[in-house]
Amino acid sequence: MSGLGYLLRPFDASDPQQTLWDSCGLLPSITTRQGESWITTSQYDRLKQLTAVQFDWNVGPQLPDDLFTPHLVAELGASSCLTQGAAPLSSPASSLWMQLLPLWLLDQPASTGQLPCSSWNEVDIDGYRAYSLNVALNAISAKSVERYKNFAASRSALFSRSANYMGSKAALASQFLDIVDATESSDTTMVDLMCGSGVMASAFAKQFPTIASDAQKFCRLLGLVQAGGMTYTRGVEIAQRVIHGARRRFNSLGDEVRRAIDGESQLVNSELTVGVTDTILHRLQKRLMIWDTDNLGSLEAVEAAHRSGRLIGHLYGGVFFGDRQAAELDCLRQSISDLPDELERRWALGALVCAASACAYTYGGHFAQPKLDISDSGKSRGDISEALKQRSLSVTHEFFTRLTSLASESENVKHAVSLVAGPWEDAIQAVARSCGRGPVCVYIDPPYTRDEYSRYYHVLEALVRYEPQAVSGKGRLPKRGSAGRFASKFSGRRADLMEAEIARTIQACLSRGWNCLWSYSNSGVASVNGTLERLKDHAKTADVFCMDHSYKAQGKRGQKRVVEYAIHLRPAS
Repeated sequence: MSGLGYLLRPFDASDPQQTLWDSCGLLPSITTRQGESWITTSQYDRLKQLTAVQFDWNVGPQLPDDLFTPHLVAELGASSCLTQGAAPLSSPASSLWMQLLPLWLLDQPASTGQLPCSSWNEVDIDGYRAYSLNVALNAISAKSVERYKNFAASRSALFSRSANYMGSKAALASQFLDIVDATESSDTTMVDLMCGSGVMASAFAKQFPTIASDAQKFCRLLGLVQAGGMTYTRGVEIAQRVIHGARRRFNSLGDEVRRAIDGESQLVNSELTVGVTDTILHRLQKRLMIWDTDNLGSLEAVEAAHRSGRLIGHLYGGVFFGDRQAAELDCLRQSISDLPDELERRWALGALVCAASACAYTYGGHFAQPKLDISDSGKSRGDISEALKQRSLSVTHEFFTRLTSLASESENVKHAVSLVAGPWEDAIQAVARSCGRGPVCVYIDPPYTRDEYSRYYHVLEALVRYEPQAVSGKGRLPKRGSAGRFASKFSGRRADLMEAEIARTIQACLSRGWNCLWSYSNSGVASVNGTLERLKDHAKTADVFCMDHSYKAQGKRGQKRVVEYAIHLRPAS
C-alpha cells in the first residue's frame, strides 16, 4: 500500500476483474506523474460487492427490442449488467455516468420509489449499454441530460455578455451535481468554501441549501448574484435607484475630472491617425510620470482621492479603465452605498463587479498588469485602437444589463445563497454554528498553481471594499497580505506545503462529521496521492471521479486540457 492506508490501493493490471472494470470505465484511477495508477479501496469494494452475485438474463423479462440476448461485458449483480452498445453520447455529462453506475446500483434504489421494476431499465454510456431491474437508470440519465441542458442555457443567458472569471467550473457544473446527487442526501447543505467565480455555489443552489465563502469579498458577491433570492422587477428598481444617485454625483464632478473625460471623449471619437495616436501616448506617459514623481500611490494620496469621491478614478483611471468609466464606477459605487437594504446593496455590488470586469481593458479579466503598457521600461504592450474601443463602453449600461439579467435568472434558482466571510478557518466555524447537526458537504476547490488569485483580481476587490489603500507597481497592487490583497497559504512552489494545507482544510471539515467534495486537476502542484495519504486516519472512504476539462491559461496561451478529479470523502467517525 506504500503507506497510503486503506483509502487507495495500487491498480493491479494482472487482475482480470480490475482490467475489465478499468477498460469499461467502471473503476476510475489516479495517475501519478511517475505513471503509477491508483484506485480507491471503496470503489473497488463496491464493485466486488456488486459482482459477488451472478447475473442471469433469465431472472428478468425478455428484452422487447432484441431477438437475442446482448453480449455480456460485465456482471453488476443479480439483476444488473453491462453489455456492448453503439449509441452516441447523450450529452457531454454522460462520460461520468459509467463511474457513477456502481453508486446508482448500490446506493440509490431506496430513493427511486419504483422498485422492483417490471421491465429492464437501460442507458447507453460511451459504447456500452447498462441494464438493471432494480434502478430506474433511464430516469437518472434523463435527469442528468436535462440538468446539463438547463445549465448550458442558463450560462448562455447569464454570461453571454460577461467577462471570464478565474478558474471557472461552469463547463463541469452539471457533472459535479451528478456526483452530489449520487453521494449526498436531498437535505444536505452544500458549502462552497472557496467560491471564486461563484459558479459552483450557483449550481448547488439549484437543488440544495447553499453557503458560499471566500476570503475575497467580490467572490462572495459573485456567488450571491448567480443564485436565487431576487426577482426581475426588484432588480430593475434597484438598478434605477442606483443609476439615479450616480447621475446626481456625476453631474457634480470637479472641473479637473470633467476636463479629463472631455479630452478622452474627443480622442475616442476621433479618427485614429498617427497624430492622434502620438497625442494619446504623450498624455498617458505624462500622466504616468506624474504618478511616479508625486508618489500618488501613497496612502496619503489615495486617502485624499477617496475623500473627494474618486477612488477608482485615482487608482485605475487611464490604466485599466477610461476616465469616464472610472468616474462612472466611483459614482455607481457610492450610490450603491446609499441603498438602505443590505441584500439590495450586495446584489448591486455583484452586478457592478461583472460590469467592471467586462468594461476593463485587460487580459481575459486579469488585473495583474495593464494590457496597455506605455512605460519606458520594458516592451510596450497593448493596442491603442483596441483600448479606446474598450473605453467607449458604458459601465452604467453594463451595470443595468447585468443586474437585471442576473435578477431575471435568479427567479429560476430554488435557493438563495448564504454568505460567510473567509478565510476558510473562520468560515468553517461560522458554518458549524449555522448548520448544527444537519448533513453538510463541503466543496473545496483550492488553487492548482503557485499563482495567487488576489494578485489578478485586486481591482475588483478594491471596487467592492472601496477603502483607501497604498498601491505600487504597474498594476497598482496593494501590499500582499494587506486588507485589500489576501495572502493565501495555498500559493507556493512546494508541493508538500500545498498538500499539507489542502489536507488540513479537508481534515477540519471531516473532524466535524461533514463530507467533502475536493476538486483538483492532474496539472496541480500538489499530488492527489500525497494529499490523500495525509488524510488516511481522518477519512473512512474516498471515491474518485475523473472528468476531461479544458481551461484558458494565463496571458496569451491557449486552452489547456487537463483531467479534473472530484474526490468525495466521508469522515472516519
